[in-house]
Amino acid sequence: MATLITHIHYWQSLHDAAMNDDVEMNDLIIDKISKSNTNITDEIFETPSTTNNRDSHIDCSSNQIIRKSIDNQETPKASASCHLKSNTDGRHNLYRNSARVNYLKNQSKRQKLYDEHLKKIADSYKNGDLVGIAINRVDRTNCDPKIMPCIIEKRLSNTNNITYSLISAYGRIATSFPVHQLIPMSCSKPLELQNVNFETVPTVSLVQASKMFARGNATATCDCKTKCIKKTCPCRRASVACSTKCHPKRGKCKNVEE
Repeated sequence: MATLITHIHYWQSLHDAAMNDDVEMNDLIIDKISKSNTNITDEIFETPSTTNNRDSHIDCSSNQIIRKSIDNQETPKASASCHLKSNTDGRHNLYRNSARVNYLKNQSKRQKLYDEHLKKIADSYKNGDLVGIAINRVDRTNCDPKIMPCIIEKRLSNTNNITYSLISAYGRIATSFPVHQLIPMSCSKPLELQNVNFETVPTVSLVQASKMFARGNATATCDCKTKCIKKTCPCRRASVACSTKCHPKRGKCKNVEE
């Protein structure tokens, strides 16, 4: 603005001098002054688009500088966060390892107590004692006994665990049983188990012995599509009543207990 005022005074002085014929101007001076005046006018009347372009260029440059400074500032933060994360993971691993060790110690302690309890029970059993074996639900009806009485024939000591050979009222059971499957029974022995000849007793499976004890016959179940009136029905042929294990989805069965 000060430059513009200076040029205005300069032109005013030249105009006054020319009116008084005190100054002579050649073409070179006029061209020089015109060019300088044109540059000043362009600076004053600069278009908004040019100004915006210049401002945008300045903004872009400033944004780049700010972005670089932010990146330089975030680098130590990122490294600090990574260091913090590694410290957190280290503490978590320490807690996990401590919890794992304590859990294994507690498990081994409980297992030791459980083994001692089973050993104490096993030492209390003797040959000829009365024990019970649970009958699977597929081998019995809802109204049949759930436990089959047996007597201990002998104790089988293995390296891993202790098992027992049992004899039921229908024969020697082929499989041996660990101590935790035996159910102590303090009642009197059934007549079938009081005088057992261990040498001549037959060998049967647990399924056969369970069915014979629960239903009186190992095959005392049927899937008849009739009313179970004739001897073709396995249950009627075995002189036992049909149960819910025979044909639960079919009604009108005549071989039922009344």
